Amino acid sequence: SPLQALDRLLVDRFASEIASTHGADPRFSARPSERLRSAAERLRRVLSANKEASFSLDCLMGDTDVSCRLTREQLEAMAQPVLAAAARACAALLPATGIQPSDLHSVELLGGLSRMPALAAAVASALPCPLRRSLNA
Repeated sequence: SPLQALDRLLVDRFASEIASTHGADPRFSARPSERLRSAAERLRRVLSANKEASFSLDCLMGDTDVSCRLTREQLEAMAQPVLAAAARACAALLPATGIQPSDLHSVELLGGLSRMPALAAAVASALPCPLRRSLNA
């Protein structure tokens, strides 16, 4: 899924950063890899509402403590392939279904990436109607 793809990009970025700083890659051990994945996912969620975020993991690999930080701008740059694919899918939706743009009242955004401002912008650029987040899903 696009959400998992973005999380993998985050894990790869942070794992490379950790490997270059501490000399060990957490992706090659199950427990550190899962802890890093979980921290990256939390960071992605925080960046939906904040301009920057960070995390710290104590004893990630043995006695090695790590901390990483990322800005929303950096996340959006990393997510460009995922966002572009979402925009293309939305743009192809109307012709594929035969729905006229004037038939749309609004589009409801749901799911894991729906709170990401850059995703909303990508969808808005492809569909000519207001975006909503009124459903609690």
